[in-house]
Amino acid sequence: ALSFTSLSICSPAQAVVYQTGHGDIRSFDLADGSNMTLDTDSRVKVIMDSARRHAMVEEGRARFVVKPDKRPFTIDAGAGEIVTKAGTLDVAVDRDRRVDLQLLAGSADLREGTEKQDSVARMLTVEQPVVYSAAPFEPRPVAVPVRDTRNWPDGWVDYRTIPLAGLIGEANRYAKTPIIIDDPALASLRVTGRFKLTDTDAFVKRIAELCGLKATKKSDGIHLARK
Repeated sequence: ALSFTSLSICSPAQAVVYQTGHGDIRSFDLADGSNMTLDTDSRVKVIMDSARRHAMVEEGRARFVVKPDKRPFTIDAGAGEIVTKAGTLDVAVDRDRRVDLQLLAGSADLREGTEKQDSVARMLTVEQPVVYSAAPFEPRPVAVPVRDTRNWPDGWVDYRTIPLAGLIGEANRYAKTPIIIDDPALASLRVTGRFKLTDTDAFVKRIAELCGLKATKKSDGIHLARK
């Protein structure tokens, strides 16, 4: 596949960098009429010319709502490359270059980023999450997702069951004031429900009620402890 670097060199078009800071979720209208929403602490480069539309998810998570066009829309993410002509996709890349991918509408193919253009691509299935690591490139479907993230651009997420420590970690991705669990024994508590992670005060109140905890604001953060 044509790499983002070589495309940037060969194309007269300039790459546009989109990014968000800690706790921010922002939506951007792209030059082709498509839309892209970036999660907290995310960075994406986009370049478009007369032949193609191209994006690279460098870090974080992005939702692409791709407008139909004769030019394919290609998304580089970790070791993979996603190609669509029209569709809605969530693409997340973590610090270890692990990629979480989900097609929400339309159609898209996934291939290894180092493969040739005529290589066999894997067709993505709507609502079927797929994950793959930096190496080797072995995409696999997630059989039973532990969370429903379809509404993450609005700050909402649904968890089947998650340890309290994991849930607090997710909420701290958005919190301006960190949430701290005082008793390590509470970390393994299992939590189920729908939470708005971007509203720290409301989130803490809900968790305190749900788990029978008390929340105390201190200089270093919001502390959760047993009553």
